[in-house]
Amino acid sequence: PDRGQGLPFPIDTMFACYTVFQAYDDERATAALHLAVTVMQRTADEIEDPEMRQSFLTNVPVNQALQALLP
Repeated sequence: PDRGQGLPFPIDTMFACYTVFQAYDDERATAALHLAVTVMQRTADEIEDPEMRQSFLTNVPVNQALQALLP
């Protein structure tokens, strides 16, 4: 991060937190997963072009992994 501009790939970071929490059976796993999915969905909602939005959701590995965890 550069001077408070945020993480370069926050979804990746949140998913990594989820996987670590999950591996240690830590109750924070659910919150980390929920946050990662929320950020993914909000980011997708900001992509105006339908093809680009679909590509973001289906071609980005972390987004594929998140969607596989959704009910």
